[in-house]
Parts: sequence; structure tokens; C-alpha cells
Amino acid sequence: AKDLLITGLTADSKPYDRTRAATLSGTAALSGVVSGETLSLAGSPTAEFADAEAGTNKAVTVTGYTLNGSTAANYNLVAPALTADITPKILPLSGLANVTKEYDGTREITLTNLTSLTGVIAPDDVQITGTAVGRFLNALVGTNKTLTLTGVSLTGAQAANYLLETNLPVTGSITQRRLVLSGIAP
Repeated sequence: AKDLLITGLTADSKPYDRTRAATLSGTAALSGVVSGETLSLAGSPTAEFADAEAGTNKAVTVTGYTLNGSTAANYNLVAPALTADITPKILPLSGLANVTKEYDGTREITLTNLTSLTGVIAPDDVQITGTAVGRFLNALVGTNKTLTLTGVSLTGAQAANYLLETNLPVTGSITQRRLVLSGIAP
């Protein structure tokens, strides 16, 4: 039997969702049909990643195509060799509201109000580890000051399938330092 290749398809990358399911783009076509013969693709094609874990250039297997036509028995249908990425799922942090510190000449603030991760797919084992530190663009008093976040990462058996969103549009304030006068006699 002559090999007949399925062409015209690409596998789509997706964010991690704990499944192997893949989607295809394009229009399937046949390559290698002998001139003068008429064949067509039929069936219910499905596509699956080799595994459900985040990664790049992951093999995607396409199955379910069948071949129709009077000379179909003369051919061996060959599925396309496809790859795509499963990107880590982005996890936003919650509890980053009302970030305020009193002026102390530094840009850093320890963030103790991080409450939880949002969006971990059950039953995945993923937690926050480390001490969250916010960094203002400068140490001057002000409101609606942009913060960047460092010092935290993800841990757990499925942590590699997730990415912690640390470039959040978080703002905070540095308030004036209250000074106490001492040594003044009445």
C-alpha cells in the first residue's frame, strides 16, 4: 500500500488545563494520491497531546481519520506529525489591595496580606512559598505608586504547570512619616 499523508493541519498551543485534549487548525488534505484517482477524508478526527503537563514542542497525535474512495484499499493513511506547546497557566495573586507603608527612605515593603492563589485546578498541588516583597519605583511619599513583586514562587507537585503573575497592576502608597519631638521644655 502506498503511504498517503494528511497535510494542511497544525496543532494549536493552549494554556495548561490538566487535559491532553488538543485542537487543530487548518483544512486537512491528502498528499500522495495517484493522478486520476479520487479519494476523500472522512471520520471524526481527534487530537491529543502526549501528556497534560506544561511544555514546549509537545507531540500531538491525530487519530480518527478514515479514507473514502474506490481505491482507498491501495493506500496507507499517515497522520501528520504535529507539535504544539502547553503553556503554564497564569495564577493571579489575591490580597494585594491597600498596600501602604510609612516613609522610611526605602522602596521595599513586606507584603503579608497575600491570601491565596486563584485558579489552581483541583486536585493539583500548588502553593505559594517565600516572603512577598513589594518594590516601589522610588522611596518618595505618594499615592497610586506602582509596585513590582518579588520573593515568592510556587511549590508543589504540579507547580511547573503554573506561572505566578508577578507583573500585576498593583499600586500602593507611601505615607508621610510622623515625627515626634522630644527634649522641648515648656
